[in-house]
Amino acid sequence: KQGKTWINEAWLDKHYIKPWSALAKEGIRVMVGEVGVFRRCPYPVALAYLTDVAALMQPHLWPVAFWHLDGNFGVLNTRRAGAKYEAFHGQKLDRRMVQIFQ
Repeated sequence: KQGKTWINEAWLDKHYIKPWSALAKEGIRVMVGEVGVFRRCPYPVALAYLTDVAALMQPHLWPVAFWHLDGNFGVLNTRRAGAKYEAFHGQKLDRRMVQIFQ
């Protein structure tokens, strides 16, 4: 919830997907430049939010860049409570978060 506005799938679609999809229909290329959730956000909430974002973008096949790959908003070494990490090239990878966007 942001102020008195609930941030949900309908809100995301209205404010972030529809304006860009209109441009994409005109042939303008779209890339989502920053996606992420701060590491102190509860893990189930972070996964739910990213799942909604990915579901809204998937039909458009828009490429995504995480805000941080490594650190507080990323998928590597976040120290996010509740996340299960796997070893990945000497880093700690949150595979569940990566899989949302695969």
